[in-house]
Amino acid sequence: MIKKCSKCGEEKELSEFNKSKNGRFQKRADCKICQSKTAIARNKITYDSKVKWKRTIKDNFNLTVDDYNTMFENQKGCCLICKRHQTEFKKRLAVDHCHDTKVIRGLLCSNCNTALGLFKDDIESLFAAIDYLKKGRSKTKK
Repeated sequence: MIKKCSKCGEEKELSEFNKSKNGRFQKRADCKICQSKTAIARNKITYDSKVKWKRTIKDNFNLTVDDYNTMFENQKGCCLICKRHQTEFKKRLAVDHCHDTKVIRGLLCSNCNTALGLFKDDIESLFAAIDYLKKGRSKTKK
Protein backbone atom coordinates (compact mmCIF):
# COMPACT_ATOMS: atom_id res chain seq x y z
CA MET A 1 0.00 0.00 0.00
CA ILE A 2 1.24 3.51 -0.82
CA LYS A 3 0.95 6.68 1.26
CA LYS A 4 1.99 10.29 0.55
CA CYS A 5 4.28 11.98 3.10
CA SER A 6 2.85 15.23 4.46
CA LYS A 7 6.34 16.84 4.60
CA CYS A 8 8.26 15.82 1.47
CA GLY A 9 5.19 14.99 -0.63
CA GLU A 10 6.69 11.71 -1.89
CA GLU A 11 4.59 8.61 -2.23
CA LYS A 12 6.12 5.73 -0.26
CA GLU A 13 5.34 2.26 0.99
CA LEU A 14 3.56 2.11 4.37
CA SER A 15 6.68 0.48 5.84
CA GLU A 16 8.39 3.88 5.37
CA PHE A 17 6.05 5.42 7.99
CA ASN A 18 6.14 4.95 11.76
CA LYS A 19 3.05 3.87 13.65
CA SER A 20 0.61 6.52 14.84
CA LYS A 21 -1.89 6.46 17.69
CA ASN A 22 -4.61 7.56 15.29
CA GLY A 23 -5.09 8.18 11.60
CA ARG A 24 -6.58 6.45 8.62
CA PHE A 25 -3.85 3.86 8.21
CA GLN A 26 -2.60 3.98 11.82
CA LYS A 27 0.61 5.53 10.45
CA ARG A 28 2.16 8.95 10.97
CA ALA A 29 1.53 11.60 8.31
CA ASP A 30 5.26 12.19 7.81
CA CYS A 31 7.66 9.48 6.65
CA LYS A 32 10.50 8.11 8.81
CA ILE A 33 13.11 10.20 6.97
CA CYS A 34 11.18 13.47 7.43
CA GLN A 35 10.45 12.58 11.05
CA SER A 36 14.17 12.00 11.61
CA LYS A 37 15.05 15.35 10.02
CA THR A 38 12.53 17.07 12.33
CA ALA A 39 14.08 15.38 15.38
CA ILE A 40 17.57 16.48 14.33
CA ALA A 41 16.37 20.07 13.91
CA ARG A 42 14.67 19.96 17.32
CA ASN A 43 17.87 18.67 18.95
CA LYS A 44 19.86 21.42 17.24
CA ILE A 45 17.56 24.03 18.76
CA THR A 46 18.04 22.46 22.18
CA TYR A 47 21.81 22.36 21.67
CA ASP A 48 21.88 25.98 20.47
CA SER A 49 19.89 27.12 23.52
CA LYS A 50 22.37 25.34 25.82
CA VAL A 51 25.27 27.03 24.03
CA LYS A 52 23.49 30.38 24.33
CA TRP A 53 22.90 29.82 28.07
CA LYS A 54 26.57 28.91 28.62
CA ARG A 55 27.64 32.05 26.79
CA THR A 56 25.12 34.19 28.70
CA ILE A 57 26.24 33.09 32.17
CA LYS A 58 29.87 33.54 31.12
CA ASP A 59 29.33 37.01 29.62
CA ASN A 60 26.90 38.34 32.25
CA PHE A 61 28.25 36.75 35.44
CA ASN A 62 31.70 35.38 34.51
CA LEU A 63 30.42 31.93 35.55
CA THR A 64 31.24 28.60 33.97
CA VAL A 65 28.75 25.75 33.88
CA ASP A 66 30.84 24.07 36.60
CA ASP A 67 30.53 27.21 38.77
CA TYR A 68 26.75 27.19 38.27
CA ASN A 69 26.53 23.48 39.04
CA THR A 70 28.58 23.94 42.23
CA MET A 71 26.21 26.70 43.39
CA PHE A 72 23.25 24.49 42.46
CA GLU A 73 24.63 21.56 44.49
CA ASN A 74 25.46 23.79 47.47
CA GLN A 75 21.84 25.02 47.46
CA LYS A 76 20.60 21.42 47.08
CA GLY A 77 18.85 22.50 43.88
CA CYS A 78 16.52 24.90 45.71
CA CYS A 79 15.69 28.59 45.37
CA LEU A 80 17.34 30.50 48.21
CA ILE A 81 14.18 32.48 48.95
CA CYS A 82 11.15 30.20 48.56
CA LYS A 83 13.12 26.95 49.12
CA ARG A 84 11.26 25.17 46.29
CA HIS A 85 13.27 22.63 44.30
CA GLN A 86 14.27 23.09 40.65
CA THR A 87 12.01 20.20 39.65
CA GLU A 88 8.97 22.35 40.47
CA PHE A 89 9.86 24.86 37.74
CA LYS A 90 9.99 24.78 33.96
CA LYS A 91 13.02 27.10 33.85
CA ARG A 92 16.37 26.53 35.49
CA LEU A 93 17.22 28.59 38.56
CA ALA A 94 18.37 32.09 37.67
CA VAL A 95 21.68 33.61 38.73
CA ASP A 96 20.79 36.43 41.13
CA HIS A 97 23.25 39.29 41.53
CA CYS A 98 23.47 42.79 42.92
CA HIS A 99 23.10 45.23 40.04
CA ASP A 100 25.32 47.81 41.77
CA THR A 101 28.26 45.61 42.84
CA LYS A 102 27.72 42.74 40.33
CA VAL A 103 28.28 40.31 43.23
CA ILE A 104 26.47 37.01 42.72
CA ARG A 105 24.16 36.23 45.63
CA GLY A 106 22.88 32.82 44.59
CA LEU A 107 20.35 30.98 42.46
CA LEU A 108 16.67 31.89 42.60
CA CYS A 109 13.54 30.69 40.88
CA SER A 110 12.18 33.00 38.22
CA ASN A 111 9.37 34.29 40.47
CA CYS A 112 11.65 35.23 43.37
CA ASN A 113 14.28 36.72 41.05
CA THR A 114 11.65 38.80 39.26
CA ALA A 115 10.15 39.97 42.57
CA LEU A 116 13.52 41.26 43.77
CA GLY A 117 14.05 42.95 40.41
CA LEU A 118 10.66 44.65 40.57
CA PHE A 119 11.59 46.01 44.00
CA LYS A 120 14.90 47.14 42.46
CA ASP A 121 16.73 45.48 45.38
CA ASP A 122 15.41 48.27 47.62
CA ILE A 123 15.40 46.89 51.17
CA GLU A 124 13.15 49.66 52.51
CA SER A 125 10.52 48.87 49.87
CA LEU A 126 10.74 45.19 50.76
CA PHE A 127 10.25 45.97 54.47
CA ALA A 128 7.27 48.17 53.56
CA ALA A 129 5.83 45.26 51.56
CA ILE A 130 6.33 42.92 54.54
CA ASP A 131 4.57 45.41 56.86
CA TYR A 132 1.74 45.70 54.36
CA LEU A 133 1.32 41.92 54.22
CA LYS A 134 1.40 41.64 58.02
CA LYS A 135 -1.35 44.24 58.36
CA GLY A 136 -3.50 42.40 55.83
CA ARG A 137 -2.96 39.11 57.62
CA SER A 138 -3.96 40.50 61.04
CA LYS A 139 -7.22 41.90 59.60
CA THR A 140 -8.25 38.52 58.21
CA LYS A 141 -7.50 36.64 61.44
CA LYS A 142 -9.92 38.69 63.61
